Amino acid sequence: MCDQCDKLEEKISHYRLFLNQRFDPLTEERIRALIADLERQKETMHSWATLLSLPEQGSKGRASDSLLPAKRSLVCRLLALSRR
Repeated sequence: MCDQCDKLEEKISHYRLFLNQRFDPLTEERIRALIADLERQKETMHSWATLLSLPEQGSKGRASDSLLPAKRSLVCRLLALSRR
């Protein structure tokens, strides 16, 4: 995963730990909504990264995936910048 996805996963884990504690129903609902939003952001990043990281055909007809991690990272950074 890229850095942005790692940060999102850390936030998701952090908020899930909060749900183990007892809160009023409204607070729990808001925490669940926040977790769902973070998971949607992560899915969006991965769907774009997957689409743009389809293997390119090399000179011998094999997929050249040496640039795939760089492409995924770039897509995640661009998506993060677009949300600012």
